[in-house]
Amino acid sequence: MPPEELTEFWRTRGVALHCYGPEATASLGLQPATRHFLATQGLPPDSAPFLDFDTVLVPVGRLYRLGAGFDHYIRIGSDGAGNPLVLNTAADDRVEVLDHEADFLPQYVNQSLPAFAASLVAYTRFVQEVQTTRGVRWSR
Repeated sequence: MPPEELTEFWRTRGVALHCYGPEATASLGLQPATRHFLATQGLPPDSAPFLDFDTVLVPVGRLYRLGAGFDHYIRIGSDGAGNPLVLNTAADDRVEVLDHEADFLPQYVNQSLPAFAASLVAYTRFVQEVQTTRGVRWSR
């Protein structure tokens, strides 16, 4: 999905995306493509299924006082259970969730931030279609 289509999807729904300037991402060890995406496309404040996104990006090791061994995980948000949603800089910025009830064990979410952002749009469209065609009221 082209980046412009992602931006337009959220804009037409009245959602302002939060972009992260170069100064916010310079020292995090992110890939240039990820930094570009964060600076030009950004993330919504929240999205189905029960995800919230941060306005400040921080290494998980520092945020949760887990030590430098977790600094390659950059928190971008959290899921509905409070698990950190992260970019794994040791794996080319793969999107993962760290299970806080299992010693922050990483779980795969998506290969890249742009692919993850496209998945958010696809999921939101799916929820809206179900609501329209089935009359189900569930939203986030």
